[in-house]
Amino acid sequence: MTGARLDRAVQPGLLLVAVATAAMVATGYVGPARPAAALVTAALLPGAAVLAWLPRRDPMAWLALACAFSLAIETVCALAMVWLRLWHPAVAASGIGLASAAALVTRLWLDARQSGGQTGAGTRAGTGAGAGLGEGSEGPP
Repeated sequence: MTGARLDRAVQPGLLLVAVATAAMVATGYVGPARPAAALVTAALLPGAAVLAWLPRRDPMAWLALACAFSLAIETVCALAMVWLRLWHPAVAASGIGLASAAALVTRLWLDARQSGGQTGAGTRAGTGAGAGLGEGSEGPP
């Protein structure tokens, strides 16, 4: 599986796990799926949001970096809460989750928009009302 295809599979999967985790927390579900979903969400979602904007070379390196970035983001947030004496971990987790989900959704939307039949030359270099719509967006013959 190529990097782009893997991203299109992993990123929506992480978003689904994050939504499931939020739903379990909101409903008060305390079964065995909640800690597993929370662990996956906390360990991968923030780092995946950062790595979504970088090129992917190796799946194992991506996994390690996603965990490292997630841990770093959550540690900085926890330290800020301690230093400011505003300990609200549920609010912090919600904020990190929402920001991460927004970054992933934005990246998925941009990728879908870019691969939706538009050429890079027509959308980025073109100007005017007809740019990217077939007028002057053809490449060299």
